[in-house]
Amino acid sequence: TSGGDVIGAWGNMYSMIDQCNRIIPNIDRVPAANAFETGRKSIIRANLLALRATGHFELLRWYARPFTANDPLGVPVMTTSSLDGQPARNTVGETLAAIEADYAQAVTLFPAVTPATFSDTVLNQINVKGLQARVALYK
Repeated sequence: TSGGDVIGAWGNMYSMIDQCNRIIPNIDRVPAANAFETGRKSIIRANLLALRATGHFELLRWYARPFTANDPLGVPVMTTSSLDGQPARNTVGETLAAIEADYAQAVTLFPAVTPATFSDTVLNQINVKGLQARVALYK
């Protein structure tokens, strides 16, 4: 379809994914003055990976058939910035593997969560593990 609701959602998600892809490879170019700033860069990278995974997952949910790994009609996995690109669709299995890899890396980059530091409105290890569980449920 070429309906605005379909095209708009597709474009909005890939725009978010592209923004994440513009920052992820360049985050190490930003100098860190101390350990606190180094830690913040790690948290920012974790957030970006989790957002990129979420964008790909939502696209897969909206535009792919049932989640059969060999189904060739997944969604394009974008891991580099390319507003002009029109990549071919990845299989559902390839798309899920990319989503799971981004979430797994994000979990390792977030600091440990304690009852005092947990927030349900900010991405952290626990929130991302919940998103991983959601992907597993759909699989």
